[in-house]
Amino acid sequence: MPTAIILTALPVEYAAVRVHLSDCVEVVHKGTIYERGTLEGCDWDIAIAQVGAGNSSAAFEAERAIEFFEPALALFVGVAGGVKDVALGDVVAATVAHNYERGKAEQTFKSRGDAGGSSYTLIQRAKAEARKPHWLNRIQGTPSEVSPKVVVGEIAAGEKVVASTRSATYKFLSREYSQCVAVEMEGRGFLEAANANEPVKALIIRGISDLIDKKTEADAKGSQEIASANAAAFAFQILTSVEVSAPNISVNVQLENASQIKIVTSAAKSEVRPLKVLFVTSNPINTAPIEFETEIREIKEVIRKAANRDLLVVETVVAARVEDLQDAFNLHEVDIFHFSGWGLPSGVLGLCAPDGSFHPLKPRALSSLMRVLGKKVQIALINACYSQAQAEAIREFVPCTIGMNDVIADESAIAFAAGFYRALAYGQDVKNAFDQGILALELNNLPNTDAPRLLVKDGINPSELRPVYERVQPNPR
Repeated sequence: MPTAIILTALPVEYAAVRVHLSDCVEVVHKGTIYERGTLEGCDWDIAIAQVGAGNSSAAFEAERAIEFFEPALALFVGVAGGVKDVALGDVVAATVAHNYERGKAEQTFKSRGDAGGSSYTLIQRAKAEARKPHWLNRIQGTPSEVSPKVVVGEIAAGEKVVASTRSATYKFLSREYSQCVAVEMEGRGFLEAANANEPVKALIIRGISDLIDKKTEADAKGSQEIASANAAAFAFQILTSVEVSAPNISVNVQLENASQIKIVTSAAKSEVRPLKVLFVTSNPINTAPIEFETEIREIKEVIRKAANRDLLVVETVVAARVEDLQDAFNLHEVDIFHFSGWGLPSGVLGLCAPDGSFHPLKPRALSSLMRVLGKKVQIALINACYSQAQAEAIREFVPCTIGMNDVIADESAIAFAAGFYRALAYGQDVKNAFDQGILALELNNLPNTDAPRLLVKDGINPSELRPVYERVQPNPR
C-alpha cells in the first residue's frame, strides 16, 4: 500500500483533514506526533501532522516526515489569503510557491526570486479535477451557499500574516508578484523539502479564508473552518484519483567504461532518482536583463513532452551567489550543470555579489568547483557569451562540456538549450543532442550557429554517451 503524508499548520486545518480518515493510530517519531489512518475506497496509507506556521517549520517537518514514512506523495493543506481571481471558500492548487521575503534591502526591498514548483503530474491532476464537480461531494460540514471553485495558479509564501491591502507587504506583493492568486506562510519551505526528496510528488492545496482586508472579521464568521474543509475535500479528491506506480524503482547514475551514463534500476528499493539538471542563472545589478525565465520554461516544456520526461528533473538557482552554488551542489546530486547568464570576453562569468553587483567567476574557480563538488556531473552547458574558456577549464573533470566561442543572442541561447534537452529527454546521445541544438537555430533562422562548441574529456566519445535505462532484478533474499 503506498503512503501519502498530509501536513497542516493550524489546528482548524488538521481537524478538517482528520475527519476524512478512519482507523487512526498515533505514531511518534523524534518527538513529532502523527496520526496514521485510511480513507474509505482508497488504497493509500495516510499520515497526517500539524507542523506549525512558517516556511522554516514546514521545511523541517516535511523533511522529517518524508525521511520517516518514505511517501510517494506529500500534500500541504490549509488556508490562505486571497489576492486576486478568488472568492472566500475557493480552493487554490499551487503550481509555484514564491518566497517573497528573500532579497536585498536597499531604499526599497529587491526580491531575489526564490521559488519552488509542485509536481507536474499533480498539477495536471489538479487541473483535471478542478473541471469536475465530484470533489464538492467530499466537503464535510455545512455547505456554502455558493459552490466554491478551484483555481490552479501561483502563490506567495512568507513569514508575515498579511491583513491589509494598505500594508507595505501587500503593496510589495502586488508590484513584484502580481501573478500570485493567494498568499500564505508555509508553501515554499514545504516544496523545498519535498523537491529535494524525489521521487516524492508534492502539491500545495489552500482554501481561501480571507481577502486580506477584514481578515479578523472573516475568521470570526468561520471562514477558516469553511476554507479548511474545502481544501481538505479537494486534497482527498486528488489522492483518490492520482495514479501511483508500483513497485517503486531505484535509479542510480554512474559512468560506465567512460562511454555512457548508465541508469541502473532496482525494484527492490524505494527511491527513484532522476537525472538532475541544475539550472543556475544570475543577472547582476547594472547588467542588461537576460531572458532566463523563458529559457527555464522552454527547457521544462520540451522535457515534459518527451518520452523520458520522468527521468529528467530541473532544479533552479536564480540570482546565484557563490554560496548558492556551493549549497546547490551539496544539496543535489547534479548530473547536468547548466549556467545561463553573463559572460565576458575574458572568459569570466557573472554571479551576484551579496549586494547584487557583478561578482566575477573565473574559469579556474569553476574548475575547482567541479573538482571538489561536481564529481557526478556528466554534462555541463555554459549558455553564456564567451564561455568556451570556462568549458576548457572544466573538461578535465566533466565528460562533456558545451561553451560559446563568441557572443550568443538570448533567443539563440534559448533555442539551442531547448533543442539540446529535447534530444536528451528522448534518449539521444550527447553528440546528437548538441547537433539538435544547432539544428534548432537553423530551423528558426537564428544567428550564432557557429558559437556553440562541444568539448569532451579524454577517452570520451560523445556519440556513445547517452541515458541508458537498464532494469535489474532484485537480489534474492
